[in-house]
Amino acid sequence: MEPATALVSACRPFDVDVILKFGNQEYNLKSVLGVLAAGVSEGDEVELVCIGPDEEEAMAALIQAFEGIVDNKK
Repeated sequence: MEPATALVSACRPFDVDVILKFGNQEYNLKSVLGVLAAGVSEGDEVELVCIGPDEEEAMAALIQAFEGIVDNKK
């Protein structure tokens, strides 16, 4: 699974807005196009913000997704 798809799939089931902050911009992490538009490359630092009733669960799922992406790169 592509990294952008993995991240979107991880947070979509949750009742939460997820924002990916990169540079001076904010992107919708529930949209593959939003993630791709960010242009994040390996090694770049990003900030994730989850807002909503399921924010803790969504953040945990995103952390797992990021760990899976990193593990697949090894």
